[in-house]
Amino acid sequence: MNHLNTMIKVQKADLPQRSISEVFPIFQAHLTSEHQLFIAVSTGADSMTLACLTARRRNNQNFPLQNLHFLHCNHKIRPESEEESAFFASFFQWFDTQRFEKPDTVKTDENALRNRRYACFNDAITSKTKQPTDKVFLLTWHNLNDRIETTFLNVLRGCSLDGFLNMHVLSQQKSTTYLRPLLTTTKSQILEACQTLQIPYFTDSTNLDSRTSKRNRLRNEVLNTFQGTNFEQSFKHIYSTLEHWDNAHQTSPETRKESATHPARKASFALKTPIPTTATQLVQLRKKINLTHNLRTTQINERMHRLHTSSNGRKQLQNTFFFIANNSLIIIQTASPEIFRKKRLTSSKKITGLWPLVLEGVTVNITKQERIGATLRYPQSTDTFAGKTRNRRCLNQKIPMFWRNFIPLVEKEGRILHMFKEVITTKSS
Repeated sequence: MNHLNTMIKVQKADLPQRSISEVFPIFQAHLTSEHQLFIAVSTGADSMTLACLTARRRNNQNFPLQNLHFLHCNHKIRPESEEESAFFASFFQWFDTQRFEKPDTVKTDENALRNRRYACFNDAITSKTKQPTDKVFLLTWHNLNDRIETTFLNVLRGCSLDGFLNMHVLSQQKSTTYLRPLLTTTKSQILEACQTLQIPYFTDSTNLDSRTSKRNRLRNEVLNTFQGTNFEQSFKHIYSTLEHWDNAHQTSPETRKESATHPARKASFALKTPIPTTATQLVQLRKKINLTHNLRTTQINERMHRLHTSSNGRKQLQNTFFFIANNSLIIIQTASPEIFRKKRLTSSKKITGLWPLVLEGVTVNITKQERIGATLRYPQSTDTFAGKTRNRRCLNQKIPMFWRNFIPLVEKEGRILHMFKEVITTKSS
């Protein structure tokens, strides 16, 4: 088989009616001839389809194919892994490729392998681009079914809206910009396209074993029973509606963040915005928050580097705090930095009835009879709830670090009954 011909022959007109043609508007909206594209390839149907469509799109528009880089990680945990790795090397031999192998010291659980895979991909991007730029994308093969599975898993853990949405067509994580062109496409549509376009792929047999992971059990024993219904399309519409609402209410530069301006923090302003990927974006952002003094190029580069490599996710410049949380940059300004940095509140209040209670400017609604006689207080580092530490639960619910210690909880006879996720803040008198 002429693999190069397979890579570049895909025409939009060739696609079946129930097709993956939605990827082409995504390419059109986000990609230009100048972009360096790093495509993650597992050799499964999703990633092989993504690779072929991307190569075809670049070739059809006369964009340089040397800007395509294909990445493969061999986890070495299945007998077929070596065969898949060899196939990858052969199929993509006309392109720039990099293969990574799992060291023996890396754990083989799903999370460890995922973290290792993305660490390798990010290393490959860094080695070729040298410095942050908005002309680089990492393309991954996630599809609509993957997103629905992740939504269900996050709901079972107890998630917020961020956890429900869980991934987006375009997102930013530190210095890497992710593009997921197949995110609105179902698995069945991808398999149909592979058959029509004769795109070769491997099937991971472990995905069929429900004992391997919670995701496999959810997929094989629950979600697969909905095949042949409008289940996937319903979720597609739900995601679209929620993203539209979230963008309107969460990313507006003028939106005041109540969680950041807690009365005990004495904060005056808060802004949530995507992490800047270029020096120009950083300069524009500084002007927006009135940090107008001039910086030398070396200082700007230093700040860009700090944004994308910071391990603790927090930086203070005079009266302005910068937090990295959930792929966003949160900026908080306060006239009292020392008060803002206060890590814990010790206030508490006895619950005597089913009515709202105010604790240091935060209002919570008491709605359950069992909470009468309990204590409403702020959390401490040793707290545990539902088998998890308070910090782990906050991480699962995507609660930013600057807000975790300012959400009250209900304790009765030494046992935590409830940890609030949403509260109402009121201005200090």
